[in-house]
Amino acid sequence: MDSVSETEVAIAGAGPAGLACALKLAQEGISVVIIDKETFPRSKPCGGGLGVRSLRLLRDLEIDLKELDQKTSIYGVKIHTPAHRTHVFRTHPDGKDDQPLGYVVNRSDFDYFLLQKVISYPHVTFLPGRKVKMIAGSGDQVVTAGDGFRIASNWAIDARGARYAEHDENRKNWAFALTGTVSGIDFDETEENLIEFYFTEPFFPGYFWIFPLPGGLANTGIYVPLMHYKYSLTHLKETYYDFIQNHQQLAGRFQDAGLEESLQGGWLPIGNEITESVNGHILRVGDAASLVDPLAGEGIGNALLSGVMAADTLIEIIKGHESSAEKYETSLKRTMENEFKHRQRILRLAAHYPKTFSYLFYRLAKSDHLRQMASSAVKSNDFVKNLSISRILRSLIH
Repeated sequence: MDSVSETEVAIAGAGPAGLACALKLAQEGISVVIIDKETFPRSKPCGGGLGVRSLRLLRDLEIDLKELDQKTSIYGVKIHTPAHRTHVFRTHPDGKDDQPLGYVVNRSDFDYFLLQKVISYPHVTFLPGRKVKMIAGSGDQVVTAGDGFRIASNWAIDARGARYAEHDENRKNWAFALTGTVSGIDFDETEENLIEFYFTEPFFPGYFWIFPLPGGLANTGIYVPLMHYKYSLTHLKETYYDFIQNHQQLAGRFQDAGLEESLQGGWLPIGNEITESVNGHILRVGDAASLVDPLAGEGIGNALLSGVMAADTLIEIIKGHESSAEKYETSLKRTMENEFKHRQRILRLAAHYPKTFSYLFYRLAKSDHLRQMASSAVKSNDFVKNLSISRILRSLIH
């Protein structure tokens, strides 16, 4: 017999989007039930990068990352371009400053850390190990159900991830990522707090990444936007091994390295035009709403932001200040749609003009003015406004 319960908001999925939404609602005293198919802590294939957007949102949610022990502070970026040049960009001339650019975390640790914060509120109920099979709305009520449970709510948040995002048959506007945690990579002191991107064949305009983790580990992986990928995904694991064994800069560093667990892959619904994020009293957030950055493949920051936006909309409705959930989709469009379109343009430019892409980073590395502009843009909350293609090109010309 199904266990039946009632709540103001039911949230399917306990990733960053669902947990950010739950936390914001709980802070306003709104009752929430969170359901997830996994028990926590659980493994999650992901690069684990927390950038400027993530840090700002976590501060706004009163989350102190100093309490999360397992993380690596990041103070710069290492870029290997299609022209086989390597450039390092740091946020501070000495390599480190008081405020890191971001952190690299293990998603198992990070999600569990967030979950503990959320369930500390008295109005929150967490149901682990329960797979949601149905979210259906009728009028002002929503039913979220699976084997052994049935939850009636006024609102529901679909945060179940990429599998539940809208897509065409061939996933043309998607990307694919393959990731694995590696031990034994050779890092020198100048690389320990850098994230590394190798924009090169056979992945370009995708990339191979190395993100340092605590304990001498590293998160490594491949990001390929399918629209521009010329090869089959069938042999991507073999391509991963071939790349680290034969790349001029990586072969020596990976000589004594080993995978901590098998490589894991996953589909990424990259952002473009934002549609169908609201269906009556059901709101989609995070990967379920196709909010992955098209250029970088990063999803945590946008997931957190969408969760907060959905919560803000529901708070206004519940308090009687707003009548329609459509405000959530309007907010997503205003905040993210232009950003996605801008990143898509850069992706197309890179795919068609790899030499121009390489030259851009060459000029960034050589110009103090451009380095400062890029650093300010990365640290800013409005990356698109402060580092647009037109602004870069004007600076290159002058």
